[in-house]
Amino acid sequence: MIMMSLRRTTVLLIAGLLAGTGMLIGSIAYFTTRHSIIELRDSLIAQTTDAVSQRMESYFGQAAPALLFVDRLLTLNPKAMETDHWQDIGLQMALFLDSQLEITWIYFAEVETGNLLGAVRDSDGRLLFTRIHVDSDRIPVTMEVTPEGKIRPATLTDSLPDGYDARTRPWFTTGMQTPANTVAWTSPYQFLQSETRGVTATLTRRNAADAPVQILGADLDLSETAVFMDSLTIGKTGAAFLVRSDGKFLASRGDRPGSRLEKLRDALRSQIGKMGEFSKDDITRIEFSHANSDYLAVFQPISKPGFFTSFILPKDDYLGSIRHNAWLTIILSVVILGIAGVLGVLLSRRVTEPLDQIAHDLREMGELRFPEGHLEFKSKIREIAHLESSVRKMKTSLLSFSRFVPKRLLGSLLAQGEEAKLGGELRRITVQFTDLAGFTKMSEALTPEESFEELHEFLEIITTEQHRFGGITSNFTGDGTLALFNAPDDQPGHEAKAVEAALSCVRALEICNRRRISSRKDQLIARIGINTAEVLVGNLGTSVRFTYTAVGDGVNLCSRMEGLNKLYGTQILVGKETQEAAEDKFEWRMVDRLSVVGRSRLTELFEPLGHTGKTDERKIRMATAYESALSRYFSGEFAEAISKFEAVAREWPDDGPTAVLLKRCKDLLKKDNPTIEWDGSFTAPFK
Repeated sequence: MIMMSLRRTTVLLIAGLLAGTGMLIGSIAYFTTRHSIIELRDSLIAQTTDAVSQRMESYFGQAAPALLFVDRLLTLNPKAMETDHWQDIGLQMALFLDSQLEITWIYFAEVETGNLLGAVRDSDGRLLFTRIHVDSDRIPVTMEVTPEGKIRPATLTDSLPDGYDARTRPWFTTGMQTPANTVAWTSPYQFLQSETRGVTATLTRRNAADAPVQILGADLDLSETAVFMDSLTIGKTGAAFLVRSDGKFLASRGDRPGSRLEKLRDALRSQIGKMGEFSKDDITRIEFSHANSDYLAVFQPISKPGFFTSFILPKDDYLGSIRHNAWLTIILSVVILGIAGVLGVLLSRRVTEPLDQIAHDLREMGELRFPEGHLEFKSKIREIAHLESSVRKMKTSLLSFSRFVPKRLLGSLLAQGEEAKLGGELRRITVQFTDLAGFTKMSEALTPEESFEELHEFLEIITTEQHRFGGITSNFTGDGTLALFNAPDDQPGHEAKAVEAALSCVRALEICNRRRISSRKDQLIARIGINTAEVLVGNLGTSVRFTYTAVGDGVNLCSRMEGLNKLYGTQILVGKETQEAAEDKFEWRMVDRLSVVGRSRLTELFEPLGHTGKTDERKIRMATAYESALSRYFSGEFAEAISKFEAVAREWPDDGPTAVLLKRCKDLLKKDNPTIEWDGSFTAPFK
């Protein structure tokens, strides 16, 4: 086979790519220029957005202090409308209004009567305050504040209409629906006796029963804001608008039919339906098409009244000339690219296809996935052929190695890129020991090959469920396994996952045993012990050969729990630390309290009955009756415990722990003074 060197292939590829240099240069120019223009556009929009947002925040931000000022006045004068001092309150409101240039009215109205007291800056610039009694013969009284701070009777130039009742106004309705101590805003509306539109900030005072007592209001005239927004031009033909979060626009003076602002507003209106998805804390950008034109829209939230400042810019403003130049470059480059394209594709395929396959295989190996086969290339490039052969051999070796080492552990080593070393760390993990019940007796009637096949079927089920719930099978202990959860990497909720894996093992074996019964084979029954403790986890062994495992008192205790299943006739026994961590996910039965040989502390054993909310009620009822009897046993009340255990045994005659504890209570009752030195625990008869 004739093979070419990678260097020669690279030279040929470079020669072919030179034919496309014209297009490459044009593309670079296009994207560089486009990037620069977009950066300039974004900078302009950002500066304008910040300036407008600051102005709007400052504009609307005056309302809250005004409402709080009125609220303090009413706190100090709770019967302001009923006293002869209403003029003092009106004067203070008017003087406060004098420092708030953006606010036209501040006032409050009583919920029960509709009576209103408010201060206003009229169209002539005068400071006035007026009192209105709705349900009385008293006519409205208006006072003027002189430049010297004195008051005198006056008429309200922008007077309220006859029969004015605050309770019919939008701001009053908004306030009635607002919780106490919360500033709420109305939608834009037409002010009475005025050609201007505005919004009102409201604050509701409520009594101890949370019933509204007074509604406070501060009016903001939006006409100057409309003029300000109209004056902004973004780019060549872009514009700015003020939009409510409910999609309503603030009227603009430039919104004449057919005008530039009206067209931009129509385009922006097509996106208003998406405002519910916009961020209330950050800028939202949208690129869209409308009426055969492309646009960029920017929405900046204003927190105070629920407005968005919105900027819209036609894309042709900044991309039109770039597109024109780009098309000229593309047309010239396509001719050159077409000549070199065929040669470049043919030559590059010889390199890229085998390299892509090699890269794919390496990615799968890094993720410890080993498919049965892959497409092999007979590359004529010497270096690629050698590389492919080496990768294939490495893949085969790694696949073989992964059958001796847990895949998660191997994956951790590959991710770290470091050589495995002897040593370990103290780590809180959940340990799970499993064992095949009666395997010794079973194997006596089988040939070695048959025993091996039976053991393989059992271990295949066990390890599959352990791995499915995040455990690693650290060791095979003859006819059983040692599995670790929360190692080598962190696994939140590892206690519950270990219990879940054990329950799943039991269910899978039950399904397997139904098939085995029909084939007249012995049933495969697992005994499982689970314990959570801080133990030493790591690579144990010699400098020549070691294994990843866990050692410590918690591991030894777990092994004994697995063996204690034989004593109690159970399949799963769980230690207290595991049970406490997973208590809310499963239904439990406390089985016993033991003193295990070699340990000074008592060991409490629990049996998981099933998932919370999904466990058979009979099991739960049995566990409740059993634990009631067990508590009498712990207290040394053996006669009462026997009576209760016998009741459990009558209804559940096959329950192993009941039979064990019933016999133990009877044996204890036969002794002289059985409660002397009784601490409620039983010493296990074996390790």
